[in-house]
Amino acid sequence: MFEDHRALEADHCGRCGPDLPARRVGGSLLTIAEMLGRLAVSEPDAYPRERLQAYVRSIVGLLVGAPVAE
Repeated sequence: MFEDHRALEADHCGRCGPDLPARRVGGSLLTIAEMLGRLAVSEPDAYPRERLQAYVRSIVGLLVGAPVAE
């Protein structure tokens, strides 16, 4: 989902606010994506695709200020 965090940085750097540099936000999202990938592989029953997608939507929604869909 976040194969190229530089694209995310470019799209949302103005929305992150002055205290959150886009490069750090992008790096954090890449770290989260890697962690979710490990969970999907190591514990697929506990972390099905739908659960991980909902988690990612929540994070992105918080970053861009969009309402989070359940």
